[in-house]
Amino acid sequence: MKSVPPWAVPEEPREVAPAAAPAPTIHLWLGRRAMGGGYQIGDESMIDVLARRDDPDGRGVVLENMNAGWYFLGLGCVAGLVIFSLLTDFLVGSETRNVVLAVFGGLTFFCLAGNATILYRRYYFIPQARRLAQTNGFSDQQYIDAMRHALPPNRTLVWQAVAGVIAFLMFLSSM
Repeated sequence: MKSVPPWAVPEEPREVAPAAAPAPTIHLWLGRRAMGGGYQIGDESMIDVLARRDDPDGRGVVLENMNAGWYFLGLGCVAGLVIFSLLTDFLVGSETRNVVLAVFGGLTFFCLAGNATILYRRYYFIPQARRLAQTNGFSDQQYIDAMRHALPPNRTLVWQAVAGVIAFLMFLSSM
């Protein structure tokens, strides 16, 4: 008789206690905006439903949408950098253009730091949670902690702001 690998055996349905709603963060708000807001399940957005589920793949989808939100916001900052720097150069002069370049450069790096935060959490905590669920089960405290750490809190915005300010100062000092 041929043995079946453990990952090929269909999982039995499991009862999972409904988790608490995720904390309202800027990251989650950007994830909702990136998804377009058109995906509703009842009165909730799909992002909120997936963020509340006790499932690593659902959290991965939430993080991918958060990453897309930071990416599109960063693209908007780059577009603002080009448009406003050309506009201020034409209307006011090159000194003001340099300040506009530094401001939008700092904002762009703020968004890039948001992308880095989300990517770190997506590719570190989600695979860790998946491994822990396979080996120890879904009620293991390490699994619960990994799933909790997968969604970034608002305090990560402080480090993003630090990256933006450093980029702003570097842009100003190089001009």
